[in-house]
Amino acid sequence: DGGGNGSEPVIALSAPAGIALASPRSIALGAGEHIDAAAREQVQLTAGEQMLLNAGQGLGTFAQSGDMRHIAHQGELLLQAQHNSARLEADQSVEISASNEHILVKAQEHITLLCGGAYLKMQGGNIELGMPGNFIVKAANHTHVGGAHASALFNEWSNAPFDDSYIVRDERTGKVLANTPVELLRSDGALLKLTTDAQGRLPKQKDLRMDAVELRLASAAPPSGNDMESTS
Repeated sequence: DGGGNGSEPVIALSAPAGIALASPRSIALGAGEHIDAAAREQVQLTAGEQMLLNAGQGLGTFAQSGDMRHIAHQGELLLQAQHNSARLEADQSVEISASNEHILVKAQEHITLLCGGAYLKMQGGNIELGMPGNFIVKAANHTHVGGAHASALFNEWSNAPFDDSYIVRDERTGKVLANTPVELLRSDGALLKLTTDAQGRLPKQKDLRMDAVELRLASAAPPSGNDMESTS
């Protein structure tokens, strides 16, 4: 009630040897303004299952002199900038490695590599090289083949974040179109010639993200009278 020697309704706890707060159930801390936790040496937060940090405006972490480590021992490490850009910068070196599988770099518009005035740019299905010095290629053999698309590579993966299976049906009758040759156009421009199975199903189409596809009967010009159902 604000009585005693103080002028505000405040509870203060102090003990020379420490204070312990424990419960076999739950402990809740809440404040209308701020919650501050400070220690001259270490602050430790431990959870036997999950720990969540949520902030409505921003979240910052800073290590003044030591290392900063983010480790997922068995699960996936996911870093996302859902509506803006992501930047990784270092005063010295940046190293990226995959011990057992692959490294894939993908962009919707273009990928550009810069070093020492030379550059490599990939955009619109083309590769552009520029350099102030010499262009040297060393290989035991040189093989040049026809064009290809990345979507064909994704379909060879054993696992992918998105793997859609499509069933082709007649739009008017709803009947599945079994053993029917079709052409499937991926967003990267790859045109795949496929055949439905006895259930009207096409081979799974895999990608790193959701992908829009166009479908038409191989024997027909632009589609009419057929429909495509996703069963991912």
